[in-house]
Amino acid sequence: MPTFEQLEKTLAEVDLFFEHAQLTSLPILIGQTIKSIRQGELSGSAIYVGILSNQFPTPGSPPYRQMLRTLDEYGKDIELTSSEIRYTSKTTDIPVIMMIIPRGKEFFVHPDPYFYQYTFAHTHNHDPLTPEGSFLQPNPVRGYLAQFDSEAVIPLNHELLNMQLTHQQRTLK
Repeated sequence: MPTFEQLEKTLAEVDLFFEHAQLTSLPILIGQTIKSIRQGELSGSAIYVGILSNQFPTPGSPPYRQMLRTLDEYGKDIELTSSEIRYTSKTTDIPVIMMIIPRGKEFFVHPDPYFYQYTFAHTHNHDPLTPEGSFLQPNPVRGYLAQFDSEAVIPLNHELLNMQLTHQQRTLK
């Protein structure tokens, strides 16, 4: 099981990944990640974040290619599908699961801002003048957590994650 420090470092890397990939959205904390943070301390075996499908770059576009280059810098064992991106952090060996959340999905229509106060991350290539990470969280978060099943990252109907993205499923190595 990863330590709190390893998880926090990976969360800070995800924060930086979104910035360096020039994604137009903040990462949305989901699944076990938001659940553990709201319970008082980041824990779990992976970092779970989401991005809304309407803010995800169009496959083949320059922003999409920039995201892929940045993904290659931060991750290894990269898997890219129409509904998620999975990779393992090169620096912490912790899995990162980034769900592409369908537009209009319950709890994600108007996500709320969430500022995570880092304890260790600023000592690991994170700007020490920025001791907090800017994220989004499901809205209402209590409703999301009440329906959250530890087996599912997006609660309830997992079939809704089948996106109509035009690219073929591919795995990056």
